[in-house]
Amino acid sequence: QQQQQQQQQQHMGCGASTDGGAKADDAPVKKPAPAPATAEKDEARAEPAAPAPAPEEPPTPAPEAEPAADAPAEAEPDPPAAEAEAEAPVPEPESAPEPEPPAPEEAEPEAATEAEPEAATEVEPEAATEAAPEETAEPPSEKKGYVYGFFDMKDPQEFKEVYSPMAEPTLEPYDGKFIMKHALAPPLAEKMGMKESKGFGETGMMAFMLEFPSFEKAMGWFTGPEYAAVLTKRDEVADFRMAVVEGAPIAPGAGLVVGFFDMKDPMEFKTVYSPMAEPTLEPYDGGFAIKHALAPPLAEKMGMKESKGFGETGQMAFVLAFPDFDKAMGWFTGPEYAAVLTKRDEVADFKMAVVQAMG
Repeated sequence: QQQQQQQQQQHMGCGASTDGGAKADDAPVKKPAPAPATAEKDEARAEPAAPAPAPEEPPTPAPEAEPAADAPAEAEPDPPAAEAEAEAPVPEPESAPEPEPPAPEEAEPEAATEAEPEAATEVEPEAATEAAPEETAEPPSEKKGYVYGFFDMKDPQEFKEVYSPMAEPTLEPYDGKFIMKHALAPPLAEKMGMKESKGFGETGMMAFMLEFPSFEKAMGWFTGPEYAAVLTKRDEVADFRMAVVEGAPIAPGAGLVVGFFDMKDPMEFKTVYSPMAEPTLEPYDGGFAIKHALAPPLAEKMGMKESKGFGETGQMAFVLAFPDFDKAMGWFTGPEYAAVLTKRDEVADFKMAVVQAMG
Protein backbone atom coordinates (compact mmCIF):
# COMPACT_ATOMS: atom_id res chain seq x y z
CA GLN A 1 0.00 0.00 0.00
CA GLN A 2 2.81 2.39 0.80
CA GLN A 3 4.35 1.74 -2.55
CA GLN A 4 1.00 2.32 -4.20
CA GLN A 5 0.63 5.63 -2.37
CA GLN A 6 4.10 6.71 -3.36
CA GLN A 7 3.40 5.82 -6.93
CA GLN A 8 0.16 7.75 -6.82
CA GLN A 9 1.91 10.76 -5.36
CA GLN A 10 4.60 10.60 -8.00
CA HIS A 11 1.92 10.17 -10.63
CA MET A 12 0.03 13.16 -9.21
CA GLY A 13 3.18 15.24 -9.15
CA CYS A 14 3.80 14.51 -12.77
CA GLY A 15 0.19 15.20 -13.51
CA ALA A 16 0.38 18.48 -11.70
CA SER A 17 3.29 19.53 -13.78
CA THR A 18 1.58 18.48 -16.94
CA ASP A 19 -1.74 19.87 -15.74
CA GLY A 20 -0.05 23.11 -14.85
CA GLY A 21 1.30 23.48 -18.33
CA ALA A 22 -2.03 22.43 -19.86
CA LYS A 23 -3.97 24.76 -17.59
CA ALA A 24 -1.71 27.64 -18.45
CA ASP A 25 -2.49 27.02 -22.09
CA ASP A 26 -6.12 26.08 -21.65
CA ALA A 27 -7.13 28.80 -19.14
CA PRO A 28 -6.35 32.24 -20.48
CA VAL A 29 -8.45 33.63 -17.62
CA LYS A 30 -5.57 32.93 -15.33
CA LYS A 31 -3.27 34.91 -17.66
CA PRO A 32 -5.17 38.13 -17.09
CA ALA A 33 -4.55 37.48 -13.42
CA PRO A 34 -0.86 37.99 -13.97
CA ALA A 35 -1.83 40.93 -16.19
CA PRO A 36 -3.51 42.67 -13.28
CA ALA A 37 -0.42 41.89 -11.30
CA THR A 38 1.54 43.74 -13.93
CA ALA A 39 -1.12 46.46 -13.86
CA GLU A 40 -0.71 46.63 -10.15
CA LYS A 41 2.96 46.77 -10.73
CA ASP A 42 2.33 49.52 -13.28
CA GLU A 43 0.10 51.26 -10.81
CA ALA A 44 2.75 50.85 -8.18
CA ARG A 45 5.16 52.30 -10.70
CA ALA A 46 2.59 55.02 -11.49
CA GLU A 47 2.20 55.67 -7.82
CA PRO A 48 5.87 56.46 -7.42
CA ALA A 49 5.44 58.68 -10.44
CA ALA A 50 2.63 60.41 -8.52
CA PRO A 51 4.84 60.91 -5.54
CA ALA A 52 7.31 62.41 -7.98
CA PRO A 53 4.94 65.31 -8.70
CA ALA A 54 4.07 65.24 -5.05
CA PRO A 55 7.63 66.19 -4.20
CA GLU A 56 7.30 68.87 -6.89
CA GLU A 57 4.35 70.27 -4.91
CA PRO A 58 5.99 69.76 -1.53
CA PRO A 59 8.89 72.02 -2.53
CA THR A 60 6.55 74.74 -1.38
CA PRO A 61 5.86 72.85 1.81
CA ALA A 62 9.54 72.01 1.82
CA PRO A 63 10.39 75.66 2.62
CA GLU A 64 7.64 75.41 5.21
CA ALA A 65 9.30 72.31 6.50
CA GLU A 66 12.62 74.16 6.37
CA PRO A 67 11.37 76.97 8.63
CA ALA A 68 10.02 74.22 10.79
CA ALA A 69 13.53 72.86 10.79
CA ASP A 70 14.68 76.41 11.53
CA ALA A 71 12.15 76.62 14.32
CA PRO A 72 13.55 73.63 16.05
CA ALA A 73 16.96 75.12 15.40
CA GLU A 74 15.73 78.17 17.31
CA ALA A 75 14.14 75.93 19.84
CA GLU A 76 17.43 74.06 20.14
CA PRO A 77 18.93 76.78 22.36
CA ASP A 78 16.04 76.15 24.71
CA PRO A 79 17.04 72.56 25.40
CA PRO A 80 20.56 73.67 26.31
CA ALA A 81 18.97 76.09 28.70
CA ALA A 82 16.86 73.23 29.99
CA GLU A 83 19.98 71.08 30.05
CA ALA A 84 21.76 73.85 31.95
CA GLU A 85 18.85 74.02 34.32
CA ALA A 86 18.82 70.24 34.57
CA GLU A 87 22.54 70.19 35.11
CA ALA A 88 22.29 72.76 37.87
CA PRO A 89 18.93 72.23 39.51
CA VAL A 90 20.05 74.06 42.64
CA PRO A 91 21.02 77.33 40.94
CA GLU A 92 17.65 77.29 39.11
CA PRO A 93 16.11 79.63 41.71
CA GLU A 94 19.10 81.91 41.32
CA SER A 95 19.31 81.63 37.53
CA ALA A 96 15.53 81.69 37.26
CA PRO A 97 15.19 85.16 38.86
CA GLU A 98 18.01 86.31 36.63
CA PRO A 99 16.38 85.28 33.31
CA GLU A 100 13.00 86.50 34.54
CA PRO A 101 14.12 90.09 35.21
CA PRO A 102 15.98 90.39 31.90
CA ALA A 103 12.71 90.12 30.02
CA PRO A 104 11.08 92.97 32.05
CA GLU A 105 14.36 94.80 32.09
CA GLU A 106 14.54 94.64 28.31
CA ALA A 107 10.90 95.52 27.87
CA GLU A 108 10.82 98.11 30.67
CA PRO A 109 14.04 99.90 29.78
CA GLU A 110 12.51 100.74 26.44
CA ALA A 111 9.55 102.22 28.21
CA ALA A 112 11.90 103.66 30.78
CA THR A 113 14.14 105.16 28.17
CA GLU A 114 11.09 106.71 26.59
CA ALA A 115 9.45 107.65 29.85
CA GLU A 116 12.60 108.69 31.67
CA PRO A 117 13.69 111.37 29.22
CA GLU A 118 10.16 112.71 29.26
CA ALA A 119 10.16 112.60 33.02
CA ALA A 120 13.59 114.20 33.02
CA THR A 121 12.43 116.95 30.73
CA GLU A 122 9.41 117.44 32.96
CA VAL A 123 11.32 117.24 36.21
CA GLU A 124 14.24 119.40 35.14
CA PRO A 125 12.08 122.38 34.23
CA GLU A 126 10.32 121.93 37.54
CA ALA A 127 13.70 121.91 39.24
CA ALA A 128 14.60 124.96 37.22
CA THR A 129 11.36 126.66 38.24
CA GLU A 130 12.11 125.72 41.82
CA ALA A 131 15.70 126.90 41.51
CA ALA A 132 14.61 130.13 39.83
CA PRO A 133 12.61 131.36 42.83
CA GLU A 134 15.53 130.36 45.03
CA GLU A 135 17.79 132.46 42.84
CA THR A 136 15.35 135.32 42.99
CA ALA A 137 15.23 134.84 46.74
CA GLU A 138 19.03 134.65 46.97
CA PRO A 139 19.89 138.24 45.97
CA PRO A 140 18.73 139.54 49.36
CA SER A 141 20.85 136.87 51.04
CA GLU A 142 23.78 137.84 48.80
CA LYS A 143 23.94 141.17 50.59
CA LYS A 144 26.68 141.43 53.14
CA GLY A 145 26.90 143.03 56.52
CA TYR A 146 29.58 145.70 57.00
CA VAL A 147 31.08 147.77 59.75
CA TYR A 148 33.15 150.59 58.34
CA GLY A 149 34.35 154.03 59.32
CA PHE A 150 37.32 156.21 60.21
CA PHE A 151 39.53 156.53 63.24
CA ASP A 152 42.41 158.52 64.66
CA MET A 153 45.05 156.78 66.76
CA LYS A 154 45.96 158.29 70.12
CA ASP A 155 48.73 155.77 70.79
CA PRO A 156 49.79 154.01 67.57
CA GLN A 157 52.17 151.65 69.37
CA GLU A 158 49.61 150.56 71.93
CA PHE A 159 47.01 150.30 69.18
CA LYS A 160 49.21 147.95 67.18
CA GLU A 161 50.67 145.85 69.98
CA VAL A 162 47.78 145.62 72.45
CA TYR A 163 44.43 146.63 71.01
CA SER A 164 44.65 144.95 67.59
CA PRO A 165 45.64 141.52 69.01
CA MET A 166 42.71 141.83 71.42
CA ALA A 167 40.10 143.02 68.91
CA GLU A 168 40.71 140.96 65.78
CA PRO A 169 39.94 137.53 67.36
CA THR A 170 36.50 138.85 68.35
CA LEU A 171 35.52 138.66 64.66
CA GLU A 172 35.91 134.88 64.40
CA PRO A 173 32.62 133.77 66.05
CA TYR A 174 30.74 135.98 63.56
CA ASP A 175 32.73 135.03 60.44
CA GLY A 176 33.93 138.61 60.10
CA LYS A 177 37.11 139.83 58.44
CA PHE A 178 38.89 142.96 57.31
CA ILE A 179 38.44 143.74 53.63
CA MET A 180 39.89 147.26 53.79
CA LYS A 181 42.53 149.05 55.86
CA HIS A 182 43.78 152.26 54.28
CA ALA A 183 45.90 155.05 55.71
CA LEU A 184 44.42 158.43 54.81
CA ALA A 185 47.10 160.71 56.21
CA PRO A 186 49.77 160.97 53.45
CA PRO A 187 52.78 160.42 55.79
CA LEU A 188 51.13 157.33 57.28
CA ALA A 189 50.17 155.99 53.84
CA GLU A 190 53.76 156.38 52.68
CA LYS A 191 55.05 154.67 55.82
CA MET A 192 52.61 151.77 55.36
CA GLY A 193 53.32 151.47 51.62
CA MET A 194 49.76 152.37 50.58
CA LYS A 195 48.48 154.46 47.69
CA GLU A 196 47.96 158.09 48.61
CA SER A 197 44.31 158.83 49.23
CA LYS A 198 42.18 161.91 48.75
CA GLY A 199 39.08 162.86 50.65
CA PHE A 200 36.69 165.54 51.76
CA GLY A 201 35.46 166.63 55.18
CA GLU A 202 36.57 165.33 58.55
CA THR A 203 37.53 161.68 58.19
CA GLY A 204 40.56 160.54 60.20
CA MET A 205 44.00 159.02 59.97
CA MET A 206 42.71 155.62 58.89
CA ALA A 207 39.75 154.09 57.07
CA PHE A 208 38.64 150.51 57.69
CA MET A 209 35.93 148.08 56.64
CA LEU A 210 34.86 144.76 58.17
CA GLU A 211 32.76 142.30 56.15
CA PHE A 212 30.30 139.71 57.55
CA PRO A 213 28.08 137.13 55.84
CA SER A 214 24.97 139.15 56.74
CA PHE A 215 23.75 142.31 58.43
CA GLU A 216 22.67 140.23 61.41
CA LYS A 217 26.17 138.79 61.81
CA ALA A 218 27.65 142.27 61.67
CA MET A 219 25.19 143.54 64.27
CA GLY A 220 25.84 140.47 66.41
CA TRP A 221 29.56 141.24 66.49
CA PHE A 222 29.07 144.97 67.14
CA THR A 223 26.72 144.36 70.07
CA GLY A 224 28.22 141.06 71.26
CA PRO A 225 30.17 140.29 74.42
CA GLU A 226 33.45 139.58 72.62
CA TYR A 227 33.78 143.08 71.18
CA ALA A 228 32.33 144.66 74.32
CA ALA A 229 35.27 143.21 76.27
CA VAL A 230 37.79 145.32 74.31
CA LEU A 231 35.92 148.64 74.19
CA THR A 232 37.79 150.15 77.10
CA LYS A 233 41.15 149.50 75.46
CA ARG A 234 39.78 150.73 72.11
CA ASP A 235 38.77 154.09 73.55
CA GLU A 236 42.15 154.41 75.26
CA VAL A 237 44.12 154.12 72.04
CA ALA A 238 41.84 155.58 69.32
CA ASP A 239 38.80 157.69 68.42
CA PHE A 240 36.41 155.75 66.14
CA ARG A 241 33.52 156.83 63.92
CA MET A 242 31.76 153.79 62.48
CA ALA A 243 28.40 152.22 61.67
CA VAL A 244 26.80 148.84 60.94
CA VAL A 245 25.31 148.74 57.42
CA GLU A 246 24.15 146.37 54.70
CA GLY A 247 25.26 146.34 51.08
CA ALA A 248 26.31 144.45 47.98
CA PRO A 249 29.43 142.25 47.89
CA ILE A 250 32.65 144.16 47.23
CA ALA A 251 35.22 142.67 44.88
CA PRO A 252 38.80 142.17 46.10
CA GLY A 253 41.06 145.03 45.01
CA ALA A 254 38.14 147.32 44.16
CA GLY A 255 38.52 151.07 44.36
CA LEU A 256 36.12 152.56 46.90
CA VAL A 257 34.86 155.95 48.02
CA VAL A 258 33.56 155.50 51.57
CA GLY A 259 31.86 158.11 53.72
CA PHE A 260 28.94 159.59 55.62
CA PHE A 261 26.81 162.65 55.14
CA ASP A 262 24.06 164.80 56.68
CA MET A 263 21.39 166.31 54.44
CA LYS A 264 20.65 170.00 54.77
CA ASP A 265 17.79 169.93 52.26
CA PRO A 266 16.50 166.37 51.76
CA MET A 267 14.06 167.33 48.98
CA GLU A 268 16.67 169.27 47.02
CA PHE A 269 19.17 166.46 47.61
CA LYS A 270 16.75 163.90 46.19
CA THR A 271 15.25 165.83 43.30
CA VAL A 272 18.21 167.94 42.14
CA TYR A 273 21.59 166.80 43.43
CA SER A 274 21.20 163.01 43.07
CA PRO A 275 20.05 163.20 39.42
CA MET A 276 23.08 165.41 38.74
CA ALA A 277 25.67 163.37 40.63
CA GLU A 278 24.86 159.75 39.86
CA PRO A 279 25.46 159.97 36.07
CA THR A 280 29.00 161.18 36.79
CA LEU A 281 29.86 157.61 37.90
CA GLU A 282 29.21 156.04 34.50
CA PRO A 283 32.43 157.03 32.68
CA TYR A 284 34.40 155.38 35.51
CA ASP A 285 32.30 152.20 35.80
CA GLY A 286 31.31 153.18 39.32
CA GLY A 287 28.16 152.37 41.25
CA PHE A 288 26.68 152.33 44.73
CA ALA A 289 27.60 149.32 46.84
CA ILE A 290 26.05 150.74 50.00
CA LYS A 291 23.31 153.26 50.79
CA HIS A 292 22.12 152.97 54.35
CA ALA A 293 20.18 155.38 56.54
CA LEU A 294 21.76 155.62 59.96
CA ALA A 295 19.27 157.87 61.73
CA PRO A 296 16.49 155.55 63.02
CA PRO A 297 13.54 157.70 61.83
CA LEU A 298 15.10 157.96 58.36
CA ALA A 299 15.84 154.23 58.23
CA GLU A 300 12.24 153.46 59.15
CA LYS A 301 10.95 155.90 56.52
CA MET A 302 13.21 154.35 53.85
CA GLY A 303 12.38 150.77 54.85
CA MET A 304 15.96 149.94 55.91
CA LYS A 305 17.23 147.85 58.81
CA GLU A 306 17.98 149.91 61.88
CA SER A 307 21.69 150.51 62.24
CA LYS A 308 23.95 151.05 65.20
CA GLY A 309 27.21 152.96 65.29
CA PHE A 310 29.74 154.79 67.36
CA GLY A 311 31.10 158.33 67.19
CA GLU A 312 30.01 161.10 64.88
CA THR A 313 29.00 159.62 61.55
CA GLY A 314 25.94 161.21 59.94
CA GLN A 315 22.39 160.58 58.78
CA MET A 316 23.48 158.41 55.85
CA ALA A 317 26.27 155.98 55.05
CA PHE A 318 27.42 155.34 51.47
CA VAL A 319 30.10 153.40 49.60
CA LEU A 320 30.86 153.75 45.90
CA ALA A 321 32.64 150.83 44.20
CA PHE A 322 34.89 151.04 41.11
CA PRO A 323 36.90 148.40 39.26
CA ASP A 324 40.16 149.65 40.82
CA PHE A 325 41.72 152.45 42.88
CA ASP A 326 42.69 154.52 39.83
CA LYS A 327 39.12 154.54 38.54
CA ALA A 328 37.87 155.68 41.95
CA MET A 329 40.47 158.44 42.09
CA GLY A 330 39.67 159.40 38.49
CA TRP A 331 36.03 159.93 39.37
CA PHE A 332 36.77 161.82 42.60
CA THR A 333 39.17 164.24 40.89
CA GLY A 334 37.49 164.26 37.45
CA PRO A 335 35.59 167.06 35.73
CA GLU A 336 32.21 165.30 35.84
CA TYR A 337 32.05 165.18 39.63
CA ALA A 338 33.66 168.59 39.95
CA ALA A 339 30.72 170.05 38.05
CA VAL A 340 28.26 169.10 40.81
CA LEU A 341 30.32 170.04 43.89
CA THR A 342 28.61 173.39 44.36
CA LYS A 343 25.17 171.81 44.49
CA ARG A 344 26.52 169.01 46.73
CA ASP A 345 27.71 171.47 49.35
CA GLU A 346 24.40 173.34 49.20
CA VAL A 347 22.32 170.30 50.09
CA ALA A 348 24.59 168.16 52.31
CA ASP A 349 27.71 167.92 54.49
CA PHE A 350 29.98 165.06 53.33
CA LYS A 351 32.99 163.33 54.83
CA MET A 352 34.52 160.74 52.52
CA ALA A 353 37.78 159.26 51.25
CA VAL A 354 39.14 157.28 48.30
CA VAL A 355 40.51 153.89 49.40
CA GLN A 356 41.27 150.43 48.04
CA ALA A 357 39.85 147.08 49.12
CA MET A 358 42.28 144.30 49.96
CA GLY A 359 43.18 142.08 47.01
